Amino acid sequence: MKAVPPSFKKVERLILIDGSNVLATAFHATKKSMLKRHDGLYTNAVYIMAQKILDLISRSNPSHLAIAWDEGRENTFRRKIYPDYKANRKETEPELKQQFTTAQKLFSELGIAQYSHKEIEADDVIGSINAIWRREKGQSVVGIISNDKDLFQLLSENTSQLISKSNREHTITPQHLMKQWNVAPDQWADCKALLGDKSDNIPGCPGVGEKAAYPLIARYGCLETLYEKLDELKDSEFKRYVSKLKEGRELTFLSKQLAMIRCDTKDLLKISSLDDMKVNLKKSVLINTFKTLGFKTLIASIEKGMYRIG
Repeated sequence: MKAVPPSFKKVERLILIDGSNVLATAFHATKKSMLKRHDGLYTNAVYIMAQKILDLISRSNPSHLAIAWDEGRENTFRRKIYPDYKANRKETEPELKQQFTTAQKLFSELGIAQYSHKEIEADDVIGSINAIWRREKGQSVVGIISNDKDLFQLLSENTSQLISKSNREHTITPQHLMKQWNVAPDQWADCKALLGDKSDNIPGCPGVGEKAAYPLIARYGCLETLYEKLDELKDSEFKRYVSKLKEGRELTFLSKQLAMIRCDTKDLLKISSLDDMKVNLKKSVLINTFKTLGFKTLIASIEKGMYRIG
């Protein structure tokens, strides 16, 4: 890695990090050789996440940055709507669970804005901050950092998502969705409502798979219109799905409620100003904080000017 140049124009740009997703992904990617502090505290996932954030800041030089976290599944509004929501998930491994606390403490000490609430999930936090940014900053760029495809519904001309796959990063845009599935971001939740999601335990419409879900939403635009014009399918290539859609109507609309990201949780999150998300990392604070975690390699990289700080 080369040292970064000193001059780099900062523009109005927001990075929103799905902390729960990024930390878990980092943990599983380095699970075979988990880094520990001298006292046995696991830090492998925290290290990778900290490194990723420094790299993002160095490459993108955002004016604003915030991290969104989950606070568990038991008290979310989705669990209240559907008690089986994510009920199939295993307990978080203790080696990872302790790192959520470590990561949140670290980023707090670095002055990075973090948001969460027990009634919503990280996706809703990201959706709400993105909505606030759009209202106040107009067309300024937003970058979402997460491997969670649910966030595709937030994509727009000025909002993209960075996902990591097979040790490579991929930028997802509305054009990507249209090219691969022939649907727009605002149709993504409708597709998931039909398909369901085994990982989240969202039921979907039994008997409807990808071969029907994407083309049907592409044709009718949304679930509501699809069901209004269901009789049209009787004389189409989708006629075999009519009975399945009728029988699965209740589950399908329930699934859409679960799949839709909320963008109206500003008051829950107590966001007073976007200024709270301004990036203002200090080299000395970074080094001192990383010392407490034993991040010697990161400290050496900072001292050599490998990352753009301040």
